[in-house]
Amino acid sequence: MKKFLGLLLTIALLIVGCTTTNSADEKISIRGNITSIYIDKDNPYIRVEDNIDKDTEYDKAIVNITKDTVIKNKNSDKVYNITDFELGMTVEVIFNGPVSESNPVKATAKTISIINE
Repeated sequence: MKKFLGLLLTIALLIVGCTTTNSADEKISIRGNITSIYIDKDNPYIRVEDNIDKDTEYDKAIVNITKDTVIKNKNSDKVYNITDFELGMTVEVIFNGPVSESNPVKATAKTISIINE
């Protein structure tokens, strides 16, 4: 019986340890205004600059957008397309993968949340 309970506990711990985190728990890489937009089918990106908030990792970034990037409204379930971006929009970006150490940094977005349009 003790072996069975130990096995159940081990399985439960494995399940809890293997669950993914919610994007709300992830650190925001940059929050700021879109200062340029480059829409190209092979390598679209936006440039985001933040001169106000100091609670993010970076203050300037070139944000690459892929087919896996989720573009959404921060306060609703509305989903956007890359063609919906406009200069001056305020966005929050969570990076996915490595970040180049240039200035501004360059990275691929996992999530782009639009704060205001």
